Amino acid sequence: MDGKSLEIPPVTLAGFFGYGNAGDEMILSLLRRRLDPILFLSGPRPVGPGSVRRFHLPSVWRALGRSRALVVGGGELFQTRTSVRSLAYYVTLPWLARRRGRPVMVFGAALDPSLGKLGQRFVAMALRGAQCLWVRDETSARFLAANGVTAWLMPDVVWAWPRPTGTVPKDLRRILWVLRFPRTGGDGFFPLGGTSWPGVWDHGILALDPTEDAEGVGRFRSMTPFFTRLERWSQPDDLLSVMGRYDLVVTMRYHGLVCAALAGRPALAIPSHGKVQDLADELGVSTVCPWVGVVNWASVLYNAFLKGPPEVGERPNQARLALDDLAHQIENACTVRSAK
Repeated sequence: MDGKSLEIPPVTLAGFFGYGNAGDEMILSLLRRRLDPILFLSGPRPVGPGSVRRFHLPSVWRALGRSRALVVGGGELFQTRTSVRSLAYYVTLPWLARRRGRPVMVFGAALDPSLGKLGQRFVAMALRGAQCLWVRDETSARFLAANGVTAWLMPDVVWAWPRPTGTVPKDLRRILWVLRFPRTGGDGFFPLGGTSWPGVWDHGILALDPTEDAEGVGRFRSMTPFFTRLERWSQPDDLLSVMGRYDLVVTMRYHGLVCAALAGRPALAIPSHGKVQDLADELGVSTVCPWVGVVNWASVLYNAFLKGPPEVGERPNQARLALDDLAHQIENACTVRSAK
């Protein structure tokens, strides 16, 4: 960071950062590159300088006071699946920022499709008056519009990640599983009552959230009738590199599907949640229900491979333009506030 940037007040970022989830760390990395200098509200595993303990209210209050603006996002922050506390946290932050006289930007955020009407109403109240409001899906925009709040649509910010160069796989030899195993169990697991598993295929498994998925990965590897290579990542750049070594990506995670498309890999989605189903439909990716009893996995996997990699279209360019627009909006909002 040069001397000039040190003179610029930072932007405070509020997302699900510092918990080891690959998608959220990719979002943080992209925002850091475009908005530096930054502060970010972090969990127990902060990545890089600028972290602020997210549940230490005095630290959050001081960070907002030092900042040019608060940026909330991206990702599905407005949800109650993990806890009602999480929803309460993210609807409180805009109010705190306004109390500090700081503009609020909401960027690439999403509402849980299963969020009830009361929850939708609270989110709309919190986001009403935001300087800029971008959401990543039509469901979120529709929920907000029903409560009198207008939002702009943008692709998920991870689409702006640099795409690797590579060739489209010609044969199905290696399959990578990107599954979801919540600590509570249940909706992350699915029965593997397959009718055939050709031995010619090699299998790997990659946990996008190693902390949450560690136990489930072990269970998956023990219950499958084939050997799975355990893949690891330490930096977000590793994800697309790992996927590029496989011919098909089977994913239960939203950002697993985004990364598979960016890596140019054919994909099969197992939607344990509505957001994954919506994205799979949007990309034309094959899906299989996670709660089915018996699946002819050999046929399902091979047919998904034959469809080829999903088309990313204009999503990367649109996500990069949105990042640029966010930076300009912050600059303009701060200029107006300084003039006053």
